[in-house]
Amino acid sequence: MCDRKVFRAAAAITAAIILAAVFALAAGAEYPAGVYKAVHESGVTLYPAPRESRDFVTIAPRGTLLNVSRVNNGWGFTKYDSAEGWVLMGKDLEKTDSLPRFAGEPDAGIRNIEIARLPDKLVYSDGEEAADTSGLIVKANFTDGTSSEVTGYSVVFPPLGGVGEKTAAVWYKGICAKFGINVARVPVDRIEVTPPDNLTFPEGAAVDLKGLTVRAFYTDGRDGGEGIILPEREYTVTGVKNGDSTLRAGEYPVTVTYKYPEISGTFRVTVTTPSVSSLKITDMPSRIVVYKGHDIDPLNFTVEAAYDNGSVMRVNGFTIDSDTSRAGSFYGSLIYGGKSVSFPYTVINAEQTGIEADVGLGVASYIGDDISFDGLKILAVYNSGDKL
Repeated sequence: MCDRKVFRAAAAITAAIILAAVFALAAGAEYPAGVYKAVHESGVTLYPAPRESRDFVTIAPRGTLLNVSRVNNGWGFTKYDSAEGWVLMGKDLEKTDSLPRFAGEPDAGIRNIEIARLPDKLVYSDGEEAADTSGLIVKANFTDGTSSEVTGYSVVFPPLGGVGEKTAAVWYKGICAKFGINVARVPVDRIEVTPPDNLTFPEGAAVDLKGLTVRAFYTDGRDGGEGIILPEREYTVTGVKNGDSTLRAGEYPVTVTYKYPEISGTFRVTVTTPSVSSLKITDMPSRIVVYKGHDIDPLNFTVEAAYDNGSVMRVNGFTIDSDTSRAGSFYGSLIYGGKSVSFPYTVINAEQTGIEADVGLGVASYIGDDISFDGLKILAVYNSGDKL
């Protein structure tokens, strides 16, 4: 954190976030650009973007002079020693005509700086937003062998979200010293699991856990009784996997477990047998004609069924609902899986007058063998002259 190149790179990376966030803020009181003095007893905080990022924060102690170069919606952009960021304009800053002390490069007269006294607060709770430098004393050691306490420093804190040992940095005239802080996890009293938007899926469809939320209720009351939604990394989901499309029909218990400590909540996912959602005729004659009293040939149709699991299949076991008892043009229906699709057909008024045998190449057999009637066709003869 004391690497100037790394620090400048971090500032450059957040530049886009800074500009996007600052113009999105609601309009607040307007302040002119200029020099301001930090008057709050805990100093003022510089943010990479206006309260929108926890990448790091910088605290300029009370009495610091800050040159605010531009103001947008109540936030001012400033640079302080080796840090830069946005400060909230208001009662913690006082307009002044003095010039701020800023050294862009390390002071050649300073050998190093050291932490003479650590801040009073070195342990933070996971997710805290405000860092505290109360009690911090910084001393500069000069090249002539002398040393003295200094106040014109800035403090750069690491993210306060995420537990573990972390390092903060103190900058003074381009020179850096570090100290450690600890971010501890706050105990959770209970969790509340809100199931996904959809709990029922047909076979073959991918399980979608969209809408699943887990709220944690903390022992320190930080959630205000409303709970705080946990990020996915804070809990595990067992019983089903998001996106799994291999589950067979049945009920599956799902367990959501918070990790610190292990507290669980459950819900159930139901997988159903696929059902037909729609039918479609993909191929049929341009005109279906049938004689009065005859059935419509199902071989006239190619039918596809769409299922609620997203699959589409060709089907043959459909039934035909039609009326051929009278001549005319009508609509019939193909029925499959509880769904239907209509089609037009025409019934012509023709009467059967007899039958006719079509023996093809003839009927023959060897002496002593049974007669084979393979190839023999019996045709119905109609008064229209058609033979079917």
